[in-house]
Amino acid sequence: TARLALVEFLARNRSADEAIGTLEGYIEKEPDNYVLRFALAKIHEAARKVDDAIATYKAIIERDGTGPNGLTARTRLADLYARLRRFDEARALLAEVLKENPNDQQALVLRGRIAMASGEVPAAISDFRTVLRDQPNSIPLHRLLARAHLLNKEPELARDTLKKAIAINPRDLSVRSDYIRLLASEGKTDEVVSQLEEVLEISPDNLGALESLFKVQAARKDWTAAREVAERIEKKHPDKAMGYYLAGLIDQAEGRLDQSIDNFEKALERSPDAVQPLTQLVKSYLALKRPDDALAYLDKVLEQNPENFVAHNLRGEVLMLKGELEGAGEAFARAIELKPKWPLPYRNLAALRLQQGRTDEAVAVYEKGVEATGENPAMIIGLATLYENTGKIDKAIGLYEDVLVRERDSELAANNLAMLLADYKQDEASLKRARNLIGPLMDKDNAAYQDTVGWVLYRAGDLDGALEHLQRALELAPQAPGLHYHLARVLLDKGDRKGALEHLEKAVTDQARYHGLDEAKKLLKKLKKK
Repeated sequence: TARLALVEFLARNRSADEAIGTLEGYIEKEPDNYVLRFALAKIHEAARKVDDAIATYKAIIERDGTGPNGLTARTRLADLYARLRRFDEARALLAEVLKENPNDQQALVLRGRIAMASGEVPAAISDFRTVLRDQPNSIPLHRLLARAHLLNKEPELARDTLKKAIAINPRDLSVRSDYIRLLASEGKTDEVVSQLEEVLEISPDNLGALESLFKVQAARKDWTAAREVAERIEKKHPDKAMGYYLAGLIDQAEGRLDQSIDNFEKALERSPDAVQPLTQLVKSYLALKRPDDALAYLDKVLEQNPENFVAHNLRGEVLMLKGELEGAGEAFARAIELKPKWPLPYRNLAALRLQQGRTDEAVAVYEKGVEATGENPAMIIGLATLYENTGKIDKAIGLYEDVLVRERDSELAANNLAMLLADYKQDEASLKRARNLIGPLMDKDNAAYQDTVGWVLYRAGDLDGALEHLQRALELAPQAPGLHYHLARVLLDKGDRKGALEHLEKAVTDQARYHGLDEAKKLLKKLKKK
């Protein structure tokens, strides 16, 4: 115990290398002391010396074979492999452990976690249930099983599992949170409110529960109940900004903008650098058509803290609204300088350059922003859209292809890339690529995704499939002009001239902005002549 305490002290107050060296010295004198060997592996992991940690576990396995320490080392090494997503190696080690002890609970839980991460959800459920037979009161296991049931599209079983966990320990807020999230995803707001009130009986000052309760009441537009929650927060946490901020949001919703400003100022008195109260304060001033008052408040904030990047960005937005474009550009540039990884000021500065007709500079701003923000998805979409609007289609396609190399499961990148290929490419290889991309999007309740699926199928000549998905897209977003244009094209090719005309009239509006709008106008004019 004393030696481990010394090693921990060295790791915390000096260096991992010194702690490792000290431990290795102890192990050299006592090679069969597995407590020290496991401690060495733990320090290697903490110091991110992954190869050394793996070597340490392997040395224990070699030394102890299938003894208790050898089996423990296999399980811990499997856990490390799992975190590295080296699942095959992890499974092989766990198989060795379970061969020796089929009821090893740590190995079964880890095997279940790996199965769940690999999409083999029924196998995960089986493992978790096996362990629960021996640990029926384990809250973490109930939570894991509920998560697996959700992945397996069994919400009722997930709900029942979480209910059992709550019955085991009604005061465990982690499982309550899981249950509340599940109820919220199913739209069961009355039950969500009931559960949150139970949480607040257990923990009356729980700020997270109070904030969640506010969000539910605000989503219902029950402003009276929402204000009561905001007042509860003010009473329970008078020194925190939250209650006053939420009260300000209710004031905004009810059109009491002057009162909202008062509440946002009270929030900022308690938390001067808080982002949301300042943002909403400026929003209220602008809604009242008082941009100069917004600027005066922002100047006061910047006088107290010249490095408040949010205030600089907001100042740029207000100046841009007033038409003071040079000053706005300077404000956005300062926000970028202070917070180079924040996407918003790049997007604002690019929009400003576009407004000034300086398209090349807007592209340059986005390109810089994509790199500085670590290829933030919003920045990539903005840059790709700008490339598309300026005719640089291949560059836009290349951007999304790069995203999919890093994130194979990015639905947004797959959707946008498929639509670009369908809109701008006519060759067989591009169409084949687009069809491969839409597979995971086909069952999504997302109007944009359904539109892309339908349009790609239309380009591929599958009119019935295109019709099904485009009709579904319009059910989800009935006012979207671009969807009406796509559906009109399908109907026209199927010989339904009347239906095509009806949808074209909805596709051609003053507000419409989509690729193909000019074609839609020509088509509408042509059909009206017949």
